[in-house]
Amino acid sequence: MRTPPRSWLIRLLVSAAVLAVLFAFVPVRELWKAMRQVSPIVWLAAVLLFLAGHGASAFKWRLLMGPRDDVPASLWLRAHFAGLVANLCLPGVAGGDVVRAAWVMRGSGSREAVALASLADRAIDSMALVGLAIIGVSWSGQLGGPGGRVLTIATAVLVAAGIAVMAGYAVAARRARAGVLGRSIDAMRLLLSRPGVLFAALALSIAVQTSFVATNAWLGREVGVEVGLAAWLVGWPLAKLTALMSISLAGIGVREAALVVFMKPFGADAASVVAAGLLWEAVLATGGVVGWMLTHVQDCRSWRRACGSCGGVPARHARIRRHGHRT
Repeated sequence: MRTPPRSWLIRLLVSAAVLAVLFAFVPVRELWKAMRQVSPIVWLAAVLLFLAGHGASAFKWRLLMGPRDDVPASLWLRAHFAGLVANLCLPGVAGGDVVRAAWVMRGSGSREAVALASLADRAIDSMALVGLAIIGVSWSGQLGGPGGRVLTIATAVLVAAGIAVMAGYAVAARRARAGVLGRSIDAMRLLLSRPGVLFAALALSIAVQTSFVATNAWLGREVGVEVGLAAWLVGWPLAKLTALMSISLAGIGVREAALVVFMKPFGADAASVVAAGLLWEAVLATGGVVGWMLTHVQDCRSWRRACGSCGGVPARHARIRRHGHRT
């Protein structure tokens, strides 16, 4: 049997260690008491909002690929939710990007365009998170607090990464004329030549991330987090940006710990914040699996039709028993 990679085990241990520290400071009894305050209707509504938001995110990703006939809606939707499911056991919160890109690449004629769209999608989402955090920090007057400092670092990293990518593009554009790199340059030229699409993708990302912030604020209020929306606009985006680091499994533990740190200056109760974070983890897992099942219904129907046309597995087994051999 194949053993898990060492890096996977290390990240699993990191998640377990961070959660153990959180549970040491926040009694499990208090967590359970807070989580029980959320009605099933509220939690189900959060899952539905999550599904709607990721449906929009999948469309945004498809928009960035440009006009292509070889990427139908059934493919990019399935790929996106397959990436969400894979993300549950991959490092950081961006591990599923590789999985969903691989899904589309198998049926696409331009792997470079798909890969570039995935990178642009992640960069745009990060910009949207930074933008929301800037609004939250300015609104709450926490520019000198920990949120403001982390926001400054995150903004500097994003700007530096953007400058590095553009510089690399400029150098490669002069040297590359053919091959994989040349096709990548062509794909980047096509993407940059459509600023309207980039702005539309950014607007869509801001809308989706804002809906996720509002959903978390709703869940937080249900479990007793008595802070305003400004606090969530600071805490949740910065916690998600922190979870992008590939040091834990799917960001589990790191996201909750970061959320506690960023919400503490606003007077949020640690137990309630952790409870809200764990509820969102449950929404992530449930929404990803349900979305994957819904987008793969057609595959299951096709498989059943194929089985029916050839007699099906039960009929095949019946023929084996009847004739005493395989047909």
